[in-house]
Amino acid sequence: LGFTVKNLEKKVSLLRRTMNLSDEDVRTIVGKQPSILHLSADKNLGPTILFLVRALDLSKDELRSIVLEYPCILCYAISNLVGKIDFFRDTVGFTTDETRDLVLMEPKLMCAAVMTGLEPRLIFCIMK
Repeated sequence: LGFTVKNLEKKVSLLRRTMNLSDEDVRTIVGKQPSILHLSADKNLGPTILFLVRALDLSKDELRSIVLEYPCILCYAISNLVGKIDFFRDTVGFTTDETRDLVLMEPKLMCAAVMTGLEPRLIFCIMK
């Protein structure tokens, strides 16, 4: 399961280091999304955090804000997150800055499915 003390310390250390998290922040994230502890620090958490920082040009504080509100974002495959970001950039026409600002304002959008959630809502808004 990857629940050795050393392994858990590695995961928590990665989260703290990449987002300047306090003990309370870590408790909040794990309390909201305990499955984060099942993810590999090297194969899942680290690459996902790096992808989000690079794709959305996020600061540590901005990433912290998003993850504290919706820690499930760290559980998504990078390919899934790419699809969501591409939707905002390619379909909606947002710049990286506009996409980042939107995600900071409404992080739950990164937890929505593109085909069954975001696209139908966009079409509805366009039709109105």
